[in-house]
Amino acid sequence: MAEEESKEDFEKIEFTPEGESLGYISLEQARLLAMQTARDDPGNYGRRFSGSRMVFDVAEQEDGEDYYIVTLSFRPEGDFAGTTGQEQFFIEKEGAVAHRQVLSLPSAAGGKRLPIVPIGIGLVVVIIIAVVGVAFAVLSSSSEEPSAEVAAPTNTLLPPQAATQGPTATAVRFAPTPTRALAVIVQPTPTSAPTPTSVIVRRVQAPTPTSTSIPLVRLRITPVPTAVPRILVPLVRTPTPTPTPARLQIVPNVGPRPVQFTTQDGITLSGQLFNGGGELAVILSHAFPTDQRSWTAFARRLAEDHDYVVLTFDFRGYGESGGDTIIPDIDRDVRAALRFARERGAERVVLIGASMGGTASLRVAATETVEGVVAISALEGFRGLTMGERTIRWPVLLLAEAGDLSAARSFKEMLDSGLLGGSRSLTTILYPQGDSHGTDIFLGPNGPDARRKILEFLAVDAGG
Repeated sequence: MAEEESKEDFEKIEFTPEGESLGYISLEQARLLAMQTARDDPGNYGRRFSGSRMVFDVAEQEDGEDYYIVTLSFRPEGDFAGTTGQEQFFIEKEGAVAHRQVLSLPSAAGGKRLPIVPIGIGLVVVIIIAVVGVAFAVLSSSSEEPSAEVAAPTNTLLPPQAATQGPTATAVRFAPTPTRALAVIVQPTPTSAPTPTSVIVRRVQAPTPTSTSIPLVRLRITPVPTAVPRILVPLVRTPTPTPTPARLQIVPNVGPRPVQFTTQDGITLSGQLFNGGGELAVILSHAFPTDQRSWTAFARRLAEDHDYVVLTFDFRGYGESGGDTIIPDIDRDVRAALRFARERGAERVVLIGASMGGTASLRVAATETVEGVVAISALEGFRGLTMGERTIRWPVLLLAEAGDLSAARSFKEMLDSGLLGGSRSLTTILYPQGDSHGTDIFLGPNGPDARRKILEFLAVDAGG
């Protein structure tokens, strides 16, 4: 019923023969346009939901300066228990869909995490049963076998060759025979400083019991004296070192947690920090006209599965960041993110960007020291933003799909420019099928291979 009402309202929007609307549309019309587009032209929802008919609903809508931003939630038709997916539409004020991106996919209720508490309780129960069983076995064997008083051990250790002969050199048997008993010798480690003592369990010959009464097993714990020379050390007072101001160390806590940092021209940027606890930091820059949420799923995977410290952020004028949308200046935002990561202890950083984020990352990599740079669907130039004129020395990975004509054309332009000729290693991957742009590549058939290539680049080329 809701879809029929959406269709009726959508038909009220008048279009030119070329498919463009007449005049500006309202936010309500943009919402209906997003619903109609999602229903008639389903997005790329991955192999799992391929061919599934979806039910859409409006989750968020925003009247931006240049676009209406409509976020739809979607789920498969029928009975579905779990979290809905989200798809975002950027609709021009004239009524054209400028861009759409899938933010997340539906996930069924429940998870694949192991039941940690029941497993822990089970392990404790198994350990208690094992300990009780061992104690019972030892007590039973002690009560059935005649025992004897243990002979006093000498201060002389067994010769090395004796320690290696027979199975008793490597295994301790807790069921004594009538003619042998256990002697426990506590041998301090010969060091000048107090250290934990080690226990040596050794079998010695015991006399045959003569009493008819139940003999007792006596354990004599005798420390083996070790000659330690006395060394007189003059007492020297060591000055207390002055504490160095602590840096924010990398402690595994994936998060994410919100962070803010400021560019050199005074713009406050908002970001999300996924702290995997590793030594390599990865900075993810988003595409036009999306925001940092397009990187959330991949960022979490890098942190949780591969221990990388990952930072996503919104460019100036996007998402929750301040300032105006000035695309030629967004390389300053990447530099601010790089400085933020280094101020918090990251010594090795890789830049990864999609679309205009890839162009900005390549521009910054030409003048900054990084471990490598990955550009997905990057353009040689975009609305005043260019790669610059300096060559890049660090490892570079370029990814795009041939159907994305602007990105495929920029592939050739970047290679012909010679700006990548000084790279320590250059890898270019142009998938012959597909026309996805930016992070949308991860949702298509080339997604698994693209993720694998990036992970290989981080581990091998960037030394992660």
